[in-house]
Amino acid sequence: LKDAGVQTVVRLNYLQEPGMTQPSYDASKLSEFGMRHIDSPFEDVKGAVPPMELIAKLLDTLTQAEANTASKEAICFHCKGGFGRSVLLACCFVILELDVSGSAMLGWARVARPGAITTPRQEAFLASIAGREDLRKKIYASATAACCTLQ
Repeated sequence: LKDAGVQTVVRLNYLQEPGMTQPSYDASKLSEFGMRHIDSPFEDVKGAVPPMELIAKLLDTLTQAEANTASKEAICFHCKGGFGRSVLLACCFVILELDVSGSAMLGWARVARPGAITTPRQEAFLASIAGREDLRKKIYASATAACCTLQ
């Protein structure tokens, strides 16, 4: 990872999940190599789309981390389930950073990592994002709706 310029590792699985033969790695080991580690696990039930609040929190954390660095750095998104968590969130980050459409990212993911988008729900979610502002509306609408809805 270090040779590839990775400075931030985002783990999207829990420390132990069904199908894992052993617990996930000790994240503190990455700091020995000067890397940041972000845990952002969510239950991946056969290709789920992450909760909007989780996407918002993760993208905020990554944006803040980037603001504190002098240049853009490589970020590694990973999970252990194989149901599309990592590529979906990596696509969201690129949409936020580069203001590209979710459809463009879906096409990129299919070329770069065939089979990584595993469900129609994930495909529909990405395809529904027109760009940066649309993504922001989607992920922050649910967070503000919960706190600010008048009854």
